Amino acid sequence: MPESERTPGRILILEDEKPLLEIIVMILETRGWKCVTTREGPRALEIARNDGPFAAVLLDLHAGDSDGLAIAEELRSRDGQLPVILMSGTSDEDLTGRMKSIGRAAFLRKPFSIASLQEALARAVAS
Repeated sequence: MPESERTPGRILILEDEKPLLEIIVMILETRGWKCVTTREGPRALEIARNDGPFAAVLLDLHAGDSDGLAIAEELRSRDGQLPVILMSGTSDEDLTGRMKSIGRAAFLRKPFSIASLQEALARAVAS
């Protein structure tokens, strides 16, 4: 089926900054995605466990006291094929090595454009 005919699925989003979360949801929902959101890391794990499956997960690396990479690792241990997109406004020297440990993950540096978000999501779900 051509990519233009694919219907986007459900996406789990962990982002603690409410204005950014609302913008991401608005962008994705206008493109057909069904967004399930939380601003707390432990809640993201609970939602994934009880309300999955998801076509992809979009995770803030530093959502409050939560470690987005640890959450990604936990989610991937449950579903090794789950596409994960990590977001952060900070650089972390040890990020590259830790991202490799979870395999199939993309990274978006904040602030990011709508096009960058769409491209990262399209690549994540296509692979």
